[in-house]
Amino acid sequence: MNEWFNNLERREQWILLAGAAFVVIYILFGVVLGPLNNDVTSLTTRNQAASETLQWMHQGAAQVKKLRGGGRGNAASAQLGLSKMVDQSAAREGLRVSRFQPSGNNEAQVWLDKISFNRLVAWLDRMENTHGASVMNITINAANETGTVNVRVRFKKGL
Repeated sequence: MNEWFNNLERREQWILLAGAAFVVIYILFGVVLGPLNNDVTSLTTRNQAASETLQWMHQGAAQVKKLRGGGRGNAASAQLGLSKMVDQSAAREGLRVSRFQPSGNNEAQVWLDKISFNRLVAWLDRMENTHGASVMNITINAANETGTVNVRVRFKKGL
């Protein structure tokens, strides 16, 4: 093949070398650089879409916090101790606390006997959504009267 190439005229050799260089560049671009460029474009588009989704999520989270009043609990509840908060909110719901046992780290166990189940649910909702005290554990047993229950609940403030 080398002999065949050397037997060609100088002009034909240059044309053949230029054509071979063109074919090598075309293959290099078509096989390596073209797909690589397409991948970069695709990844850039996906990254931009993910960034837009993240921004949308942050806006949604801010809106949820705003609608919740800046997070769990409000400023008045933040200043109020857990025992006082439990007593006041239970009294507002017409519930009587049988026993209260603080357990450190803003946690406490509360016992309520013979209370209306519906009032219990309303009180638990208020404790969590208004005062920022989350229910960590709850035990509910039916009392003797219809619609009444005995409850032991463990709260954690500021979860």
